[in-house]
Amino acid sequence: MPRASTGWRLVVLACLLFTVAVNAAPRSLGVIMDTAPATHPIPFVRFADALIEALAGSRQWEPTALCADSPIVRVAGATWPLPTRGNWMTAAEALESLLLATELDDLLVVRPMPAETNDLEIFWLRQGEKDIRRLHLSEGGSGDQAYAALSRRVVASLEEGFAKAPLAERFVLQPAAPAATPTTPTTSPPTPPATTPAAPTTPVTPATGAAVGVGGHETPGAPVATAPGTTPGATAELPKPETGAARPGGEAPKPDVPNARPATEPVGPQAPTPPTPPTSPATAPETTPATTPGAAPTPPRAPSVFLPAAQKYLKEGDFKQVEEMLLKAQDAGDAKAQIYTLWAELEKARQNPAAERTWLQRALAEDDSLTPAHLRLAELLRQAGLWRKAAEEYAIVMKREPRNLYAYTGLSALYASQSQPRRAAEVLTQALQFAPQDVSLYLRLGDLHAQRQAYAEAENAYDRAARLTQGAARAEVLDRLGDLYLQAGRGREGFICYAEASKLRAGGASAMAEKRYDQIMAVADKTLLEGCARTQTALNAYLAGESVYREEVWAALNDFKQQAQDILGFVASTVPPATKKAEHLQRKLAYSLAVEAALAGLDYVDQGAAKAPRLDDYRRLLDEATTTIRKL
Repeated sequence: MPRASTGWRLVVLACLLFTVAVNAAPRSLGVIMDTAPATHPIPFVRFADALIEALAGSRQWEPTALCADSPIVRVAGATWPLPTRGNWMTAAEALESLLLATELDDLLVVRPMPAETNDLEIFWLRQGEKDIRRLHLSEGGSGDQAYAALSRRVVASLEEGFAKAPLAERFVLQPAAPAATPTTPTTSPPTPPATTPAAPTTPVTPATGAAVGVGGHETPGAPVATAPGTTPGATAELPKPETGAARPGGEAPKPDVPNARPATEPVGPQAPTPPTPPTSPATAPETTPATTPGAAPTPPRAPSVFLPAAQKYLKEGDFKQVEEMLLKAQDAGDAKAQIYTLWAELEKARQNPAAERTWLQRALAEDDSLTPAHLRLAELLRQAGLWRKAAEEYAIVMKREPRNLYAYTGLSALYASQSQPRRAAEVLTQALQFAPQDVSLYLRLGDLHAQRQAYAEAENAYDRAARLTQGAARAEVLDRLGDLYLQAGRGREGFICYAEASKLRAGGASAMAEKRYDQIMAVADKTLLEGCARTQTALNAYLAGESVYREEVWAALNDFKQQAQDILGFVASTVPPATKKAEHLQRKLAYSLAVEAALAGLDYVDQGAAKAPRLDDYRRLLDEATTTIRKL
């Protein structure tokens, strides 16, 4: 018995030690910094540096700043998420795909709220979790002190655990009621009664960032009266079309949502109520039978306050209020195209692409000039595998708006996803006729040419992008050009690009700079070690009397010497981050020893037995160089 008890204790102790070791391992964390809403982007970039350093210093995270051109994103082959007007919840699926492709443990999207400079909204994704968490943090003050304090709050919130962070809005919805039998929603819903109040005389500023295409296209409406005998409280979320079709999306009717509401019905604590106009002889009573649309044209109606209210609630994630406002907007006679577009935005937030596609098609049937709706519909069609129809939507936009770059990039991405990089590159070449100074287009074009190994065309595209940029942005382009040269077997040109990029980053030491330094030096180390192996193989074969000529060995040693000198020059011209200076000195020493080893080998091959000691020097120096490099 005592021995058994001791054995169990050892097993429990081993499990505890294993658990501690696993928990102590840092988690890899990708950080996306969205500066689009920032009024002053430079302070936000300073905060971004402070946040990365705070995460790296906590010892629980290995942070990596991500952007569309990040090496980790390029290697993973992930599609960069494109939120609709800054709403990252609309790109939730793309974020999840990015997390899976990069094989990171966690992913953060950090964006400033428009209200305050130090007010943050953070979306948090984690491998193996189906939910997305949302943090909202703020800190008073300004400057580096406020940035450091806010960074500490972010780290503390992450360390509390994923489960303790609040769920993002799209994951806290109430379950839908049993679905009604859906039919094709092709008939427009009825217009409101003739007593619908007119819009207030005071202009209403619409909310921003909620729906695609809302606010820019107004369609005149012709209101008609409600048929007699209509009973409130017996219809679906959206009033039934004349054919009795249910609302797209498959959700059941809600008996608590009336079809036609009185003009004095309140819209909620935050939604403005339009004033009731005075009764006039021209106003038809509610009992008047409905008139035939188009029989008596009416002047264009000004938009009501309900669409801006729906946009506001959609931005806040209050989906029930969005439905209420859209129903009221229809009762008020607002443009159907705008209403249907907002319904599509609502289904997009609910992650219901089939219903979103249906609403977009209805909106375009009402107003075919909604360019954002065409672009979003094309993306949904592409995701559904309907490539030809998606291409048609992009072509409509390109014909109507030749300078709309989103249509070109979307069509190009469509061809690229079908393994047609040549056609994808041709589309981008057309786009460059209208935007010859767009760096992102040149980078995309270079990537496509590199994918099909058209190195000359890729080099021209990257070179053009490098000429249009400066500073850190130019450094990123030069890194990509250096990668192309290495892929094409032109190591010397590649290292020249890396050296120039390193000079542009001088003085910007941070966790991001350390990450890029490690990546570049790993390429240099691998290149040198491969050169050492080729040289040793040739020399050993020559010494063993195999069919290797002395001239071949001399050429191999000379190539290795030139390669080692190029890499040594690149390393010497590179400004390392502060934390990498000691490692950088060891690397320079190792490359110097490699150059000396190559010179000793050349002396031996030139003069043979007369320089026999040089063979020992070659082997000793080469062994010391490779050992030092492998320890770095």
